[in-house]
Amino acid sequence: MRIRRAESGERAVAGRRRAVRVRREGAWIPVLFALLLAGCPQARPDRPVPAPGPVEFTPERASDDPAAVARFGDAVALYEAGRFDAAADAFRLFAAEFPGDALTLPAERYLGRSLAASGRAREAEEVFRSLELVPEARASARLYLAFVAALQGEDELRDRRMDELLRDTRDARVDGTQVVPGDEPLLASLLAEARIRRGEFLGALRDLDVVHASATDALLRSYAMDRAVEIATLDLDADALRRAASSDATVKRAAAAPLQVLALLEADRRDEAVAVLEAATEALVSTGQVDALVLAQTRLATTGERRELRYGVILSLSGPDRGAGRQALGAILLAQRAFEPEDAVSLALIRDAAGSAEQVTAHVEELVGLGVSAIIGPIEHPLAAAGQRAAARHGVPYVALTPLPLPERVEATWRLQVDGSAEARSAVAEAVRVRRSQRFVIVREEDESPWLDHFASAAASAIEEAGGEVLLEVSVGGRGPALQESAERAVRRIASTEADAVVLALSPATAGPFVAWMAGQGIWSATDARTSGPGGRRAVTYVGNSFLLNESLLRNSAEYLVGAILPWWYHPDLATGDAAAFTWRFEHTYGRRPGPLEAFAHDAASIVRRLLVAEGQRNPRRFAARMQSDEGFETVTGRILFDGSGDARMTPRFATVQAGRLVAR
Repeated sequence: MRIRRAESGERAVAGRRRAVRVRREGAWIPVLFALLLAGCPQARPDRPVPAPGPVEFTPERASDDPAAVARFGDAVALYEAGRFDAAADAFRLFAAEFPGDALTLPAERYLGRSLAASGRAREAEEVFRSLELVPEARASARLYLAFVAALQGEDELRDRRMDELLRDTRDARVDGTQVVPGDEPLLASLLAEARIRRGEFLGALRDLDVVHASATDALLRSYAMDRAVEIATLDLDADALRRAASSDATVKRAAAAPLQVLALLEADRRDEAVAVLEAATEALVSTGQVDALVLAQTRLATTGERRELRYGVILSLSGPDRGAGRQALGAILLAQRAFEPEDAVSLALIRDAAGSAEQVTAHVEELVGLGVSAIIGPIEHPLAAAGQRAAARHGVPYVALTPLPLPERVEATWRLQVDGSAEARSAVAEAVRVRRSQRFVIVREEDESPWLDHFASAAASAIEEAGGEVLLEVSVGGRGPALQESAERAVRRIASTEADAVVLALSPATAGPFVAWMAGQGIWSATDARTSGPGGRRAVTYVGNSFLLNESLLRNSAEYLVGAILPWWYHPDLATGDAAAFTWRFEHTYGRRPGPLEAFAHDAASIVRRLLVAEGQRNPRRFAARMQSDEGFETVTGRILFDGSGDARMTPRFATVQAGRLVAR
């Protein structure tokens, strides 16, 4: 049975809605080519494109002739500036001057593309017809010929040329080495639409994945996802839907997985539905299909016999803070997939806070109604506080991921995240113990974040409690000349004191220039073995915060931070044991290095799952008692104990910079 006929419930509504919105014969052409008709080719994407070809084209890889590379680069600059007629002349001249160079073929492709963008379609066709005679360029040349026809509004010619291409090259795809950079999403959309017309739906989904990954324009990404959902809803049979839902291609999986979950639930195969949705959650979030995720999870939670333990996850997955929310979710999903005990499945019900405290409150109410045993809350402090109040009304255990203390102590609520107060107190104590520091300057960030302000205030209290003295507090901040002016002013004031330690309550972007200007004024970083700077110059102990363990800062300012006392909770370069295993799993799964935010989110999910699944602590009172017991938890970020205020009692470890790299102290 084809999915088209299974028109019941949410599936039919979703399918019809997207069909009305998207599926119009030829309606996609004005949308996709509006940029080009205005003479605006796509910019290069700001994230990796799934490699359709062996390597991304660069002139330096293609040619050994520096003169050719330079001349080619000049022509490309004209093209990227939108000076298409001038670019066409430059590429034509290049082909004449360097006829045998490896860059000549790309130059001819750029020539045809420049002519097309400037409205000289017939000349562009002549160029691509000549490229069609070159075996390695034939497929892309035919694709560009269809592209030119589409620009001219010649739909029948476009379709005929695409049919010729797919008849001769059935597996045709956009090869990043054989197209003008930035054209990938537009050319892939041509392939996708041709395959849809020919009934080659799985191939079309593959092309739409390229569109979504390579497009910099939100409209193109929306087109790719909507078109993919429409295909999955209306055109895939049961076997194709199953294969798409388990695909490694992000768009294909995101489009098909919610429908496959509903199909499995209808077939009373609930455990399989849970597994499909869990595996697809990351793809659904990254493509903006949060509503589809929530719908599928709600169906899971309300269909059939309840066999799994449930906990809620509320994060901002859309809106201005979506980046942090999605980072945290990736780590939570990693914990959710790891080491699942037999016959004790847990289900994470994920909700999008969207930066709204009202949304958080509503989600808590909904999740309680769905029977969750605990909730992991948002990162943003106002949202975390709203979640705390809502969870407390129902007595549901709640773990917030905010880095700032919660506003009040509420039973069965906890906070697990980077702790500015613990960092400051421990780092000051380390400076006093190891360096005998007594006379401190605190450098604050202008327009500081609440967390940095919290760190600076805790440092001031710790200095006083240790019998030291805060000689001076100065502010540094701004951008460009304003940053330089404020830093130079602060350094002059510090130089006039007898301070032996400087607390850096600064962001990485501000700390780097500041320590460089300190060195420029003859004030360097002290080490355990060195109390003076190079050449006998003055040295102070830098007391940093964990956000300064930043790759860019360490790469550019390492020489100025040698010997600095830098607290840390988790860092991939310093990870050992369970933390090293987490680092490997995270990098293997997501292709990037995790940071403290991901580590704490992973720990929160691991603790909640451990209590619910492994230890069976489903009663809120027993859950709370275990959270605050002296047994604690061994986690990626270290041993965790929770105190009566709900905060994690943890002591940061310390790192420093030696020989240009980060090392544990």
